[in-house]
Amino acid sequence: MTIRVAGATTLERILLVARRDIATEVSYQYSFVMRYVSILFSIATFYFVSRLVGDSPELGRYSGEYFEFALVGLVMSGITAASLTTFNQSVGMEMSSGTLEILLATARSYTPLILGSLLVPIVLRLIEAGLYVGLGVGVLGAGFSASGILLSLPLIALSIAVFSGLGLLASAFVVLTKRGDPITGLVVQATNLLAGTLFPITLLPPVLQVVSKMIPTFYALEGVRAVLLDGAGLADVADEMAILAGFTIVIVPIALVAMSRAIRVAKRTGILISS
Repeated sequence: MTIRVAGATTLERILLVARRDIATEVSYQYSFVMRYVSILFSIATFYFVSRLVGDSPELGRYSGEYFEFALVGLVMSGITAASLTTFNQSVGMEMSSGTLEILLATARSYTPLILGSLLVPIVLRLIEAGLYVGLGVGVLGAGFSASGILLSLPLIALSIAVFSGLGLLASAFVVLTKRGDPITGLVVQATNLLAGTLFPITLLPPVLQVVSKMIPTFYALEGVRAVLLDGAGLADVADEMAILAGFTIVIVPIALVAMSRAIRVAKRTGILISS
């Protein structure tokens, strides 16, 4: 499905890109359905693993059991991974279909294309997160409160902003090289290992614990777990929110400048239309 952007308003451009992405998702119905079916297997796996783990002393600083701890990690991992990889996938798809140069040539600004390409994947991930939490609380007895879920939303929003910036930065590399990005997949795996997604970072060697505290996801996980598991309020996670906001303030402008320059170089050198 191609999208027409000439003469459209900014909102119309965003919605056109989102509509294209919805049509793409729906066209792969089997994959679309299996994505949500796999949630059942994933959540059941960690539920039974939690029965094996029991009361680990490493979980002492977190209220609840391992299942709740891991459930938060699964939800946040999916959201941050989508934020990080969405732009690369969108740019790659446009390049493979030969429409990237048309979109960039006809659009007055590439910002609507960025926002539009992020909209559908993030909404789908949030739906997945809702299913994880719904099944965890309603079926398997996870101890999350409704107020804690609401208080986690600012932390989730800041996480999306940080990793969207990193994803946009990686997309600038894709525009210039016309090749897939070999970095973001590794970043996702390293983040899952080091940020405390599925186990506390206290299990890591001291050197890696220092590295963990340089990763934005660590602060998102700490904040979300505090409000969901410990009953903390926003004032209690102000430090985590401030750190995530700091990452956003630094990363997003750098990413926007890098993408803008990459597009200008690509247009000037003819990279986008070269074979």
